[in-house]
Amino acid sequence: MQIHALLDAEAFRRLRTSLGPSVTLVQIGAQEAERDLRSGRVAALVLDPCIVRGDVFTAIVSAAAQGGEGMLLYLPWTQLGAERALEAARKLAVEVVISGIDDEPAVLRALLSDLMRQSVPALVLRELADRFAGLKPVLQRASIGLFGWRSLPESAGALATAAGMSRSTVNRRLSGVGLQGSWLLLTCARLARTWAALEEAHSSIPRVASVGGFPSPGAFTHDFRKVIGLSPRNAIRLLNGASFAKRLIEAVKR
Repeated sequence: MQIHALLDAEAFRRLRTSLGPSVTLVQIGAQEAERDLRSGRVAALVLDPCIVRGDVFTAIVSAAAQGGEGMLLYLPWTQLGAERALEAARKLAVEVVISGIDDEPAVLRALLSDLMRQSVPALVLRELADRFAGLKPVLQRASIGLFGWRSLPESAGALATAAGMSRSTVNRRLSGVGLQGSWLLLTCARLARTWAALEEAHSSIPRVASVGGFPSPGAFTHDFRKVIGLSPRNAIRLLNGASFAKRLIEAVKR
């Protein structure tokens, strides 16, 4: 499989080493990326959005949205990176990997091997992007990070600590942009991450719970029913990824 990349030299070397021989990563320039996306000659693009000018990034995102291609944003964990991620997420479902935080080889291989299939976290981030844009920068970054592939906070209190705020302040700011509280935002992020494991024929409930960072299978099943309104086994029988994401989005919006 061949994937195009618009990255700096260090990031390109890291990804190429991580992905191994099953994926061919081809370094291209900004103009080439936009041209190939518009013409349909590239299946997917891995992009560091902060190494190109803002207008160039906007043009690349528009080309990807027009052509329906998959895009993985390889973000530096800065405010500019967060802003660019939200810009892209308003137009298309993008996978978000944070450089130096959640770019483990196994995560990268899994995402890039199936980049044309939009993950549930990417679908949820797309629908919440406008609301995240109204948050203070530090909480904005923490919220975006929930729908990447980094380790999730253990609790709503830990999410607030990561944002440098009290939990009540986080809840008030989330409410101000039309979102439910921090517990539900974190729980929806955990559940979003479990869908791919649920779809696997031989996944056990304990394994799925572990993928989502739930403290126990019982906690996973309880929260799943509370948010989705179905048991995990009924959900996998009655829903697909898009309809599952829709239920998560409806739950977290006020």
